Amino acid sequence: MYEIDSTRGYVLGYYNQGEADRRYRILTDTAGLVYARATSVRKESSKLKYFLQKLNLVEIETVDSRRGMQITGGRLLESVAQGRSAIALGVLDRVGVLVARLSQHPEPESDLFTIYQQLIHNLDTHPTQVHIVELWAQSRVLHAFGYFDISVFPDINPGIFTKALLEPADIEQLGALDKELSRYISQSIDQSML
Repeated sequence: MYEIDSTRGYVLGYYNQGEADRRYRILTDTAGLVYARATSVRKESSKLKYFLQKLNLVEIETVDSRRGMQITGGRLLESVAQGRSAIALGVLDRVGVLVARLSQHPEPESDLFTIYQQLIHNLDTHPTQVHIVELWAQSRVLHAFGYFDISVFPDINPGIFTKALLEPADIEQLGALDKELSRYISQSIDQSML
């Protein structure tokens, strides 16, 4: 008998497997980034396929089987893609890819889930400053994995990288160092891939 676990998470991506299965990459609030399989999810009769869409916030029920984590049920909590611009969705996707690259093993990295939630909120709050919000989120993700040294930027208040909600003054401060911050983030991402 398998024990059923329940957790919330953002569907960061998936790929097709076999005839009708999919393997999902989900950023959860309790176990960090996990990979889970949904059997027959691509069939018309599947009840799972309607809520297991990319970027959705979902509550999933899973079991650990000998073939890995298996999604057995769940429900949609929020359709993140609905009502957001293509540019904002691109940011969410790129930050999700960064999280996936850096998270090699499932670990309870709840900070990443919180950072992703705060990214969504800040994109909604500052829709004209999407690039700056993306830099802020990438910095936070890289910092969570030890690839971003806040002290390199003494002109930026280090509290910016722990804030849940960016204020206009924070956006201005980050924007003033846009090029330097972008370059350092690129170098940090390259370093993380070594």
